[in-house]
Amino acid sequence: MVDQVEEQVRESLRRNAGRAPRGDRMLSWVRLESRRRKRRRDVAMAAVTATVLLGGVVGASSLTARPAVGPQIETLEVLQPGGPTRTSISFPFTPQRALAGSASPVLILSAGKLTLTYDGTDAADATVTVGGTPPQAGGTPPQVGGTPPQVAGTPPQAGTPVAVSVRGHAGSHSLLRPPSSPPLRVLSWQERPDMWVEIRAPQSETLEDLTAYALALRAESMTQPLPFEFDLVPAALTMDNANPSAVTFAPPGVPAIDGFTDRVAVMLEVAGKVPVNGRPVAVQGRDGWLSETDGATMLRVDNRDGRVLTIQVDHDIHLSEADLLRFAAGVHVTGHGQSAKG
Repeated sequence: MVDQVEEQVRESLRRNAGRAPRGDRMLSWVRLESRRRKRRRDVAMAAVTATVLLGGVVGASSLTARPAVGPQIETLEVLQPGGPTRTSISFPFTPQRALAGSASPVLILSAGKLTLTYDGTDAADATVTVGGTPPQAGGTPPQVGGTPPQVAGTPPQAGTPVAVSVRGHAGSHSLLRPPSSPPLRVLSWQERPDMWVEIRAPQSETLEDLTAYALALRAESMTQPLPFEFDLVPAALTMDNANPSAVTFAPPGVPAIDGFTDRVAVMLEVAGKVPVNGRPVAVQGRDGWLSETDGATMLRVDNRDGRVLTIQVDHDIHLSEADLLRFAAGVHVTGHGQSAKG
């Protein structure tokens, strides 16, 4: 009998080996699963209690369900950095031509999409964005029969896309007139089934200029190091914004935006230009200040080089003070980090 039981245990372990987490994540996984089961028990018990209370004596105040406030992250599950994706971002093309008068783009991650940014000389910046979905503004290729025309003979009306061909692919050309910004010329196309490319530039850039820029894109990756290295990163959160002065991590299900709301944000700022009030704390031997705002917990740490490391954690992300300090202690400013402007 004992031999049969042992054989059944061994067989069960063999069948489920592939489902077990890696050794370096085993403890975090066990803790997370334990909390999940505890939450399910607590929810079930709360439901029973609420039923009893509602069916019995009603006191001076009624029970009110807590409104949904978005994804809840109970604590910081730590992971070691996962290779180059934690230290740099890569763009699938290398540009060979200038855009908006600039030949030195900066690669950023904006709302989950890789973007080249150019400081324009025409009161407006230019951007080149790569993503897995069609652009939301600027128009998608119109559904027209046959092969799209090569280059539209007349400029499009504002907001109305005109079919063009870009790098041998169906694309669209349109004009945008943002309420408080100069007009933009937009060229977008589907490079391959899983990749859309969009160019936005000042209207002074002609369609021929944008088409020539697109044709000169070389299929060679362009890499940009991140401003920080992370010893620990929040599990289940995804990096969705990264530029020379800030990185953000978003919980699952949170819409992609170019901002810090509903996220863990790490920023580099100039000392003296940001408030350093709050309760004093120590972060790896450095002075820090912990404070609360209406929507987030703020931790500012003296970087000892005239700059301040700021970590903002949205209140919808439950992070203990101890874990926040551990996370901050593992954030290292690289030589590529730049202080935020303004």
